[in-house]
Amino acid sequence: MYKRQIRARTQSAQIGLIALLTLGAVAILLPFAWMILTAFKTPAEAYTWPPVWLPSKWSVANFEQLFNTIPFARMFANSVWTSVVIASLNILTAAPAAYAFARLRFPGQGLWFGSHLLSLMIPWQVTIIPVFLLIRALGWYDSYTALIIPSIASGFTVFLLFQFFRSLPRSLEESVLIDGGSWFTALRHVALPAASGAIAAAWLFSFLGNWQSFIWPLIVLQSSEKMLLPVGLLLSLIHI
Repeated sequence: MYKRQIRARTQSAQIGLIALLTLGAVAILLPFAWMILTAFKTPAEAYTWPPVWLPSKWSVANFEQLFNTIPFARMFANSVWTSVVIASLNILTAAPAAYAFARLRFPGQGLWFGSHLLSLMIPWQVTIIPVFLLIRALGWYDSYTALIIPSIASGFTVFLLFQFFRSLPRSLEESVLIDGGSWFTALRHVALPAASGAIAAAWLFSFLGNWQSFIWPLIVLQSSEKMLLPVGLLLSLIHI
């Protein structure tokens, strides 16, 4: 009898949790659905009151105007490939550094790791002027190099992967070392495959952060053919 009551309460709690999550998902997805449906409406129908969910006549005129007015496809492609490159290079530099901080012992380890943590506490607005002056002195202004190079290293990505590598059982790597392998071998064949989920999450964070970047691309890029989507959309709307 007692077990049956516990089971009934557990099922009720699960049903309540599922209902709550469903409501949350609907509340999150509802604005996106409205945005997509509104894109197929005429301007008069989009601003009508009370609002109408489904367009009375599906139209792609808004998309035609978008592609005819601004180079949307080019700006979209620029944002995609730069974000992919930056996120990939970010992982390429952060994974070995995080693994070294988590597993190796070397002089100044605490100081180096502390500097990474300190970089998370410094607002990027503090360094934007000196970094820009350095970019201009190197002749990288108005180039993708100015966009990519300063974003390769990320203290947040290092810290995120460091926490995961530190949680891995040492026995996995010790078996590689006993068989004559090096720490690099343990990183390549044990740590990185085990951390694939954390690496994917870190890559996604980096991609999204660079995808929605606005201030830095606005400062270092000037040519219209190199504009990224967030900056290009705003500048195009200003000139319309």
